[in-house]
Order: sequence, then C-alpha cells, then structure tokens
Amino acid sequence: MGILLSSLAPYNNDLYASNLAHIPVLAVHGSDDDNVPPRHSRQHIALIEAWAHSQKDCKLVEVPRKGHWWDEVLSLPEVYEFISKTSKAPKRNWEDDRKRGFTLTTANPDECGGRSGVRILELKVPGRLARLDVNSPQWDKDSRGEKGMFHGMNIRKFSFQPTQSAGVKIMTQSKGVWEETTSIEAEAGGIRRYGPMIRLLATSSPINIIANPSNTSAWSIATRYAHDLYLYHRIIVNILSDTAALAEVSKDGLRGNLMTIGRPDENAFTAHLLKQDTIPLSFPSKGVIRVAERDIWETGTGESFIMSG
Repeated sequence: MGILLSSLAPYNNDLYASNLAHIPVLAVHGSDDDNVPPRHSRQHIALIEAWAHSQKDCKLVEVPRKGHWWDEVLSLPEVYEFISKTSKAPKRNWEDDRKRGFTLTTANPDECGGRSGVRILELKVPGRLARLDVNSPQWDKDSRGEKGMFHGMNIRKFSFQPTQSAGVKIMTQSKGVWEETTSIEAEAGGIRRYGPMIRLLATSSPINIIANPSNTSAWSIATRYAHDLYLYHRIIVNILSDTAALAEVSKDGLRGNLMTIGRPDENAFTAHLLKQDTIPLSFPSKGVIRVAERDIWETGTGESFIMSG
C-alpha cells in the first residue's frame, strides 16, 4: 500500500493544500455534480483554511441545480468579482510572505514551482512526499524573520532567493544544518527529472516511437500509441523503424523522448540501448527478463521503464 500510495501522491490534491495557504482561492461547484461530488471541494477548501489558520482567503460557491459543467460558470457575479479583485491586487511581497510563514509540499519537484523565492529542487528519496517549512510558527514563533528559518522533510536540495532582486542560492543539508553549496555545485544542481511515465505527456520534446516494421504486433502497438496520443493530447509522434533510428543516432540527429517497443532480439534499437549498460536490464533467454539480479518469466509479463540521458 505504501508503494501504491507513493505512486499516486503526485495526483492527490489534498497533499498539496499547504501550497495554497494565504493565497486567494475561489472554488465553484455545481450542487448537482454527478461526476465530482461537492464534498470534495468542501474538504479541499477546509484543508487550505486549516493550513492558513484563516478563512479570509478561500471561498466556496456551490451553485444550485448545476452539474459538472455549465456554459455560464465564468459569468457568475462571484467569479467576476474574484477575478476583478485579484487582478488589481498589489504584487505579493516575498519578504512579507516569508515572515508570515508557509509550507511547500511536493512529491515531484520537476512538476512543482516555488513560492516567494523558495523552491524544492531535489528529494532524498524520490517519489516520497516532501515538505519544507519556511519560517513556520510551529518551530519558533519568536525568531522568524527575513533571513529565513527552514525545516525540511525528505529534502536534499532547495533554492532560496533572499530578495526579489538578489541571485539564487542552492541550499543542501549537512548534519541537520542547511548550507549554501559552492558555485560549481550550484551550476550543476538543476531539477532532477522524476517519473512517472505520464511525464512524457508534459514535456515539450517530441516523442519518437521505435519498432521493427517486420514485427506486426510491435508495429501495431506503435501506431495505436501514436493515434491515441494525437487524438487525446494533440501530441504529434514520430514512428521510426529500429534501423532508421540507429541511423539517426549515428548522425547525432535523434532528439526528444524515445519509446522503443520489443525485446533486443526483436528490435535493434532496444539492443543498442541495452549495450550502453546504463540500466540493470537484460534478457538471458527468450522467455526471461532479468532486472538487476531478479529473474521474471511469468507468461504474459512485460517490462516498462523510463531512463534519462
């Protein structure tokens, strides 16, 4: 259950309620919604208010006799008033926001932005939930200030911009104390790419599906993937034969995300990837998959994974 819940964490909005504390939020929900019950919005707004210890920034509007969507939802007086008010509000002051304190939450830093000059960059254990308290009153009510007081859970690295005009500092933890990294480490310390595979749909890079045309099953899978990605996401996919993909690699011309279908004995490009020795995957015999030192041979079993490079 722990592994399952960890894999679902990036899609659990309730876990991220802390990120919206003290930020104006208007939730509009049809009272007759038969897709997402109104109680979901009630619970989420209540969570945000609990993190903020206040009810002044959040508002829930339940519209009678309306379902999951209706054309006039943006014409509601409450929506117009909210947009008008927030668009004219002064720009948030980082220092004031940090003095008041907030908590950043993420399970995937690659998908989450920052707040008031603070952003989580890397987790100690990828996939597990991480929280970063910034001047949180639960730690020390008297010593909060502009300098910043940080307490992290499952965080290896975060960035901190002291003022809106200052440069970014990369902070790492050593023996329970946050320290600024050297310039060399900071330059190399971007945001580490994490899964899950659905992240492919959020990238701007093209998707290349590589299969052997003589393998009718693999080629059918490739064309169906391409069809669905275009139909549901308007993502244009390049389908390449394994030999054509190898030719592109030899010319250093293959760019973007690569999806290869078929075992190394069925797909020359799969064989090329495995020869790079960057992943603990091998195929000792036709019916066996070896992951690290574990053999898998059940009928109908396949292997899917992502790797970056």
